[in-house]
Amino acid sequence: MKILVLAKSGFGKSTSIGKYINEEKNINIKGLNPEDTYVISMTTKDLPFPGSRKAYPSTYPNNIRGGKRVLCKNAQDVLNSLSELSKSSKIKNIVLDDFNYIMQDWYMANALSKG
Repeated sequence: MKILVLAKSGFGKSTSIGKYINEEKNINIKGLNPEDTYVISMTTKDLPFPGSRKAYPSTYPNNIRGGKRVLCKNAQDVLNSLSELSKSSKIKNIVLDDFNYIMQDWYMANALSKG
């Protein structure tokens, strides 16, 4: 099954990855199981739920097996990470978080290019 979640900033897309309970606001999100989930993130900011650093320790594309969340800076890193993760039978969920940063950074880096 493939799922695409699109929504405005602050809507709770990244928060829904993890377990999040806020009785005051009557929020109880079950989230994804960190044992079979891997996050490909385009930003270094922490995931917005309690315990995210422990559940999804960060690593870099050259050491993808060293964590549960890889920090990518370009599309090639994302592609390489997806290729490596596809070889694992333990990973059932792959989350691309804040993918718009990849596109935004590319456009900004090439904004003044001519040709």
